[in-house]
Parts: sequence; structure tokens; C-alpha cells
Amino acid sequence: MYDYGTKAKNQEVYGQDLPPDYDLSKVTAPVALYWGPNDLLSQQEDVYRLAFELPNLVKMHRVNLDKFNHLDFLFAIDAIPLINEPFMKFLENF
Repeated sequence: MYDYGTKAKNQEVYGQDLPPDYDLSKVTAPVALYWGPNDLLSQQEDVYRLAFELPNLVKMHRVNLDKFNHLDFLFAIDAIPLINEPFMKFLENF
């Protein structure tokens, strides 16, 4: 959920100081997690916690490049061979 930045606004919207967690048990679609080891916005521990909590995780893929980070999913010169092509091949299973 969105964090409004102040306890007062979060209290107004959610009735609590912090935004509530998403109820991941309600996720019904198959999920594939692709993550980069140098991502400062998605730490490995958080990725593993998310993977554990998702009921329909069908694939978890660590990009095989130690410097791969959050923005590389969009802008990396090697995103096609590292992400796009393997992901398209994976989608053929569905």
C-alpha cells in the first residue's frame, strides 16, 4: 500500500500509522520473479521473502550478471539476451 509519509495521513486513510501489507495469499495469477543482484530497491532478502509468501510462484530467476540493477531491466544494453529472450521462452509454457 502507499505510504502517505506521515502517521496522521496514514491514520486518516488506513486507520494505522503505517500502510497495511498486501495480502499476497490473494494473488491468483502465476508469478515469475526476475531480479538483479545489484538492485538497491529490491534486496535479495526481500526477494526471497516475497517468493516465500506468493502462493503461485512458478519461476524465480536471478539475472546472471552481478552488476545488474533495478533500471537495467529497462535500459541495459544486454537486457534482450539476459531478460527478454529467456522470459519469452518461459512464456511459451503458458
